[in-house]
Amino acid sequence: MNSLKKILILMLIPQVFLFAGSSFSASRLKESLEDYINFSLGDNIGIQFITQLKDYNFTLEEVEAEFSEISRSNTLQKLELIFKSDNNIIKKEEIYFSIKKEILVPHAKKLIRKGDTFTKDDFELRMLKVNAEQVLDIPKIEDLIGKKASQNIGRGVLVSNVMLEDSFKIGKGEKVLVYANSQGLSIKLEATALQDARIGEPIRIQKEDKQILQGRVRQDGTIEITH
Repeated sequence: MNSLKKILILMLIPQVFLFAGSSFSASRLKESLEDYINFSLGDNIGIQFITQLKDYNFTLEEVEAEFSEISRSNTLQKLELIFKSDNNIIKKEEIYFSIKKEILVPHAKKLIRKGDTFTKDDFELRMLKVNAEQVLDIPKIEDLIGKKASQNIGRGVLVSNVMLEDSFKIGKGEKVLVYANSQGLSIKLEATALQDARIGEPIRIQKEDKQILQGRVRQDGTIEITH
């Protein structure tokens, strides 16, 4: 299947029809997976497959292979590889992978001392490949201006949220709003903070059923589950 036909199919239907046959090689699946992930999540993405891809052989003829929509699973991404015959599912496999996306991130142009107030002249943007979890730690320059440094930041250092002296802090025992992704759905729930945490920092929380989860404080003060 040529690239144009793949793109047209990707645009037309939510689940992606790949190809029909009775044998699917690991290399063929890998190439199609990479095309689909890059189309879905954008260009300049580095992809590392956690699930080992393998060959699939079926006795049935005209077996079709599809990919489900991409969802988050803790710090990894995942999708389902679905094999069908006569529109009936004959096999499913979960494919886990991690991504690194190339984005512009702020670096200190000079030494910034603890307590200094940030100005736009303090930063320069550099391209950097980061994973999905690291993106949560990296502020935009407009979010930095007017904030104070919580520590000394050396010239050329990548600036992250934990380096900000921010008045916002979640206190131990506070009720917090938590977001979790499951099978492509965003789930919202309330929980209790088990520790103090500022924006960008990790935090342990406890659900009403006493289950303890690990998350990270987002810019808006809500929690995104990481484990």
